[in-house]
Amino acid sequence: MRLGPADFAALASELTAQLAGARVQKVFSLARAAVALQLKTKDGTVWLLVRAGAAYGRLSVLADKPVLRDEPPPFQALARRHLEGAVLREAAAADRAVVLRLTAGEVPLALVAVMDGGGALAVAESGRVRALDAPRGAAPPELLPGKPFIDPTAAALAAEPSPTRLVAGEGPLPLLRAAEAAVGSTERAAAARVTLRPLERKLARLVRTLEKVRGETGREVEVEGHRKAGELLKRNLHLIARGQREVRLEDYRDDGSVEAVTLKLDPAKGGAEQVRWHFHQYKRLTRGVEVARERLARLLLEREALEAQKQRALAQSPDAFVEAPDAPAVREPEAAAVPFRTYESFSGARIWVGKGPAQNDLLTFRLARPHHVWLHARGVGGAHVVVPLEKNVELSQDVLVDA
Repeated sequence: MRLGPADFAALASELTAQLAGARVQKVFSLARAAVALQLKTKDGTVWLLVRAGAAYGRLSVLADKPVLRDEPPPFQALARRHLEGAVLREAAAADRAVVLRLTAGEVPLALVAVMDGGGALAVAESGRVRALDAPRGAAPPELLPGKPFIDPTAAALAAEPSPTRLVAGEGPLPLLRAAEAAVGSTERAAAARVTLRPLERKLARLVRTLEKVRGETGREVEVEGHRKAGELLKRNLHLIARGQREVRLEDYRDDGSVEAVTLKLDPAKGGAEQVRWHFHQYKRLTRGVEVARERLARLLLEREALEAQKQRALAQSPDAFVEAPDAPAVREPEAAAVPFRTYESFSGARIWVGKGPAQNDLLTFRLARPHHVWLHARGVGGAHVVVPLEKNVELSQDVLVDA
């Protein structure tokens, strides 16, 4: 649910009635435009959350100490400088804004939360705005640091309070706790979705890739077929002539049986060339299956890590917040990153070399075509190398050596 003016008025009234006189011990910035104040009261410690913004803005009480950010923004240091040690006097709400009025000795202070748009938090001291936390490009002009502070709730007309939609429970600060239960749960669910969406998309892509790579690892029958064809043709070279499109040969099995086998031929190749082609395909596909198996193992580990990350996101911290986006900035279009370096052989032929592990996979499995030639040093880590040949063009020996 989203809180409205009547809800904020009721929350400010309860805050004034039950927490006036509390001292601010610590200030923690939990997200953009969201701070937790550790208040010391005569009955103990209260964690007061001040969350700005239209979608999830609220005054509420947290059940436990919040999870702190690893790298707090500069606003935290500025808010601590002005607010820590100050005494809370009252809270007021009007015109989609909430103001906590405090004093540090005789110095008047204010913490302002704007409940419109992406939200904004500001700290004012002695009639001046001292610090602001808001999405970039969306800061209210009247709350920019250095501006004279005009309390947005000071001129609010006294009116008969409207009933709040919050359902108060038992115990102290019932409305402030109800606000966290209602709005905080909605924000935590939204934060989990924001985290899960890219993970689920990445998992879906990974599953599709796994299916393709599993297909590559299952080409043993094709690989073995090239080996057998090469050996059978080698034993029967005298029966093969250039121009033939197929040949029928007898294959003697280990058990003594004989099987008639028909092999397709390339009419442009002679017998010895046909044999070399089959053995070349056998070696190339054998290596391809090995690479696919290695890649399959990496992909399975990656899927396991992503699924674990998804489970962690599902069990996300109870203090998850949705970050308000910055105003879109105009950016120059970036050129697509090329995953390989281009070299030239002595004869001027292009040679592509992958820049790193991820770029190697992109080069080999996305950019290289079936008629290109792929090379890799056996048994050692290193770059994938592709010679981008045109169709029906054979790789010359000098380009092969250079590659």
